[in-house]
Amino acid sequence: IAGYAFRFDGVQLIDGPNWKAEQGSVQVSRDGQLVAQLHPQKRLYSSERIQTESAIDPGITRDLYVALGEPLDDQHIEYDWTLRLYYKPF
Repeated sequence: IAGYAFRFDGVQLIDGPNWKAEQGSVQVSRDGQLVAQLHPQKRLYSSERIQTESAIDPGITRDLYVALGEPLDDQHIEYDWTLRLYYKPF
């Protein structure tokens, strides 16, 4: 996307103060150089409400957004996910 390469390194489970989350790890590079390490989340709150938390890498001329979609395979939930990738130029 716009000269950027995105590499999904999987999902891990983490605990927050009042939520549990599936947190992704995405490396963003351009021309072989690491630009950002992003961590989008799917949070489950104690009220049973699920909320997607996008990871954002802000820039002077653009923003990069990554959001977790849904797991593709219940047997391999750590690595098989849909992702939404956005490039927003200014």
